[in-house]
Amino acid sequence: MDAGEIITRGETEQRIEFWQRGLLEEYDCSSVCELEFRFGIGGPHCGGIWSKSDNELHERYRNLIDDINGLCGNRLIAVIMEYHEDLLADDEKLTCKTMSAGSPVCAGLAGFSNQELLILFDEVLDGRKIAG
Repeated sequence: MDAGEIITRGETEQRIEFWQRGLLEEYDCSSVCELEFRFGIGGPHCGGIWSKSDNELHERYRNLIDDINGLCGNRLIAVIMEYHEDLLADDEKLTCKTMSAGSPVCAGLAGFSNQELLILFDEVLDGRKIAG
């Protein structure tokens, strides 16, 4: 790789997702949210669903998950994770990209500018620049 190589936004997101998938396997985590929460690595440090109160999660997921209002804490998180896992294809993991699909909480990598991705995922991009 040449320092300063320019890659597309799509390539950037693919590299980040590949890296996140590897970390999920290595640390035996079900999602980047969990990986970030437990180990402080892998994500954009947004806090994911763990950064939200039970009440906020109830409000955001009430139209997506039946009987969510009676749940709290770890059980609430588990049910939300099950919801997201059910949306995945067989070989997918809950990366920033896949977590954002169907999520009222997470915008995934699309929620970050090119410059933010360069800063947040510097170790993955290794000096590359993002076109555009």
